[in-house]
Amino acid sequence: SSISFLSYKEKQLIEDKLDNVGQLSSLSIDDVFSIINRVAPRAKWQGSEYEKYAKRSYALLKAFDIKIIKHNDPNFPNLLKEIYDTPYVLFYRGNIKCLYEDCLAIVGTRRPTQKAMEATYYLARDLAQVNKTIVSGLALGIDTFAHKGSLSAENGKTVAILPCGLDVIYPST
Repeated sequence: SSISFLSYKEKQLIEDKLDNVGQLSSLSIDDVFSIINRVAPRAKWQGSEYEKYAKRSYALLKAFDIKIIKHNDPNFPNLLKEIYDTPYVLFYRGNIKCLYEDCLAIVGTRRPTQKAMEATYYLARDLAQVNKTIVSGLALGIDTFAHKGSLSAENGKTVAILPCGLDVIYPST
């Protein structure tokens, strides 16, 4: 899932062609692009590096009880299947069923005013009290107050959508 120059459909083609994902590291870049029917760029293929990264990621998944749901899984959220470049997999922790419920996204600046922080907190709390799942990016600022407000409600639920890998803090500062 972390090979960024491949689209969802290309990743699926490769998966369908290989007996197991471990075989990917032994392919040349020409082999990879032959499978996806695209001309290979003049780039160095780092199959062994992807394999090392996959092993580190797997260790993180196990250590933090993070689960994976693939696009072709019947439980993959339908709305995410409809977007242009749907994710190949979702990594999640907690109750994935929150994504099947009535969700509302709240996102905003990382440097909000005090008034904006309070308004976001109370808005998210009030929405959670009427069974809305709050979705945000878990970033500093408005996102943080959306999650905190939702979780302050008795049965509040939140979903954090992260724009990066499991081992990346974004933004870094």
